[in-house]
Amino acid sequence: MTIGLLLVDDHPVVLDGLRAALEHYDDVTIVGEASTLAGARQLIRDPAVDVVLLDLRLPDGSGADLLREAQELSAPPAFIVLSSFMTAQYVHAAIALGASGFLLKTAPTDEIHAT
Repeated sequence: MTIGLLLVDDHPVVLDGLRAALEHYDDVTIVGEASTLAGARQLIRDPAVDVVLLDLRLPDGSGADLLREAQELSAPPAFIVLSSFMTAQYVHAAIALGASGFLLKTAPTDEIHAT
């Protein structure tokens, strides 16, 4: 089974690095990328998106808003938050809003893939 992955981060170097690191896994297909909340809102409706790798801090809003809004979809994708900040507040909020996991951006690629 191939996982359709949507990458959401406002830093081009992070998007480039994630794409380069994760596209080497046979069971992962990058189906989209967004650098804003608005762009991510449009892309999460694509049925090819199984998992969203989501940054919480975006230039036009919070990834937490996307988590909240996604719960209203008939078949929301799974979300893994990938953040620079591992605070109890961020982790608890993300999990309470439906995230399946929370990782630091310093996590090794194998750990991101395994999550």
